[in-house]
Amino acid sequence: MGEGFLRLVSIQEAEAIIKANVPMLEGFEVTPLMDASSKILYENLYAPIDLPPFDRALMDGYAVMAADTFRASEEEGVTLKVTGSLRAGDAEATAITSGEAVEIATGAPIPEGADAVIMVEQTEKGGDDIVTIYGSVAPGENIQARGSDIRKGELLFPKGKVIASREIGAIAAVGLDRIKVVRKPRVAVISTGDELELPGKILGPGKIFDANTYMIMTRLLDLGADAVFKGRVQDRYSELLQAVRDAITEEFDIIILSGGTSAGRGDMLYRVVEDLGELLIHGVMIKPGKPFIFGVCDGISLFGLPGYPVSAMITFERLIEPVIRDMVGIKPQKEEKVIAEAGKRIYSARGRYEFMPVKLENVDGSLRALPVAGGSGAIKTLIDLDGYIAIEEEVEIIEEGEMVCVVKKDKFK
Repeated sequence: MGEGFLRLVSIQEAEAIIKANVPMLEGFEVTPLMDASSKILYENLYAPIDLPPFDRALMDGYAVMAADTFRASEEEGVTLKVTGSLRAGDAEATAITSGEAVEIATGAPIPEGADAVIMVEQTEKGGDDIVTIYGSVAPGENIQARGSDIRKGELLFPKGKVIASREIGAIAAVGLDRIKVVRKPRVAVISTGDELELPGKILGPGKIFDANTYMIMTRLLDLGADAVFKGRVQDRYSELLQAVRDAITEEFDIIILSGGTSAGRGDMLYRVVEDLGELLIHGVMIKPGKPFIFGVCDGISLFGLPGYPVSAMITFERLIEPVIRDMVGIKPQKEEKVIAEAGKRIYSARGRYEFMPVKLENVDGSLRALPVAGGSGAIKTLIDLDGYIAIEEEVEIIEEGEMVCVVKKDKFK
């Protein structure tokens, strides 16, 4: 096709196209329980054992046969022979018979023959092997029966459950140290541009350091994706084609490229997507972020972000991050919004939904929003912005003093 955007779509159309064409993840991975936080259960999880796995004491005291205590009272005790002692973690002692007791600690297993525990406060030790009981107990009293908490085979958590610390504690309690979870999305990140140099290298004439790759990679990792940086390619059709082909061969779920998404002679990505698959979006009616690309190549979702850092940040946040969150099971991030007064007259391009970066200032107790100077290509904009104003397509001017809604940002989080 000739140069020019395929067909500009609204941000709402873009969201719908992406949602309809990004496939759900299939398959699972077995993960250590310690690493399972925020992951999604692949299948129903059932208890492999009873909890507790044995009858155990609920308090310190003596394991007894309840019938031996029926005549005991505070005024007249009953004397029993102490045949041993049990602490939490000990194996069961020899079975007791009528007239016998075992000294027992909270959590210790109940010895065979005993059917109750008398609290230590209702007893008096009379030597190494004698105890006097000053109260009666019913069968089962002060005992937690095997399986009374959770029965073997009981459903602990259903498929699709997002695992957090509470779930991890319960799973550990039934003895599992690994579980099947929905696998992480594998994301390839490719940086494009003749002008880019990686941080740490010597910056040659006409070069700039690659900020987008680091910003995108760290955000993907924050979101729980298995992100891999596949390197930088120059603005050459053959190099870009080969880089995307390689990522497809390696069976990534998503490929993200930064730069080369516009419609000029040096921008090749949309041509590569057309040649390898289906180009579904080439241009979104937003500012910044118009030169955004989405396509599907061999069942793999491919996203192209604009080269300017602020444009890349906003398009990633609005159009890619929701996809990653769905895949890893993280709920959509709740936007923090504040009402502020426009600190100056703001002009917007009619026909495009604009995300205007602003800095917030507190002036005499009132919050003012001032546009951040520098534009979407300025790193200073990334540093200074406190949020943005979402300006509807039909709005051309926001007057100074007009109240606006600011979506607060914690520097791309």
